[in-house]
Amino acid sequence: MPKPTYLHKVEHKSLKDGISSTYEELIFESDNGITIKFYKRDDSSMEKIKITGSGNSFNMVTHVGEKKTETPLTKSELLEVLATNKNLKFANEFANTQKGGKYFRFGGAKGKKTNSKSKSKSKSKSKSKAKPKAKPKAKPKAKKSKSKSKSKSKSRSKGKK
Repeated sequence: MPKPTYLHKVEHKSLKDGISSTYEELIFESDNGITIKFYKRDDSSMEKIKITGSGNSFNMVTHVGEKKTETPLTKSELLEVLATNKNLKFANEFANTQKGGKYFRFGGAKGKKTNSKSKSKSKSKSKSKAKPKAKPKAKPKAKKSKSKSKSKSKSRSKGKK
């Protein structure tokens, strides 16, 4: 089994009033490709969507009750399906916001490249503006006058004689 680069898995199983229900969502991304799975089952209904693929070719298998459909998709068609299907909301969020999802990236809107020197200059300017002004230095303490200390030492020396 390939090592995952991204894993999102949510499982919720419950039993209430004798009715069991299961809810699962899974995104598994690795070097081999991506797998997206949605599964919801109650006593009366079952829905399962599984999407696998890599590059520009994906395969979507949908089970609704007893009905099974298989659909090949391109990357743009897959992004459209993720946006329109409310059950695949978690996968749409992954495709649009997460750092993973390299199989969904088109590489379209990229930021303008700038010189690293200009970035560092602008950062240093913004940092210097953000710093509060330094407090004024405290005045140094006044030095004792020598005349007082001499007078004390003279008075002491006079008393000792």
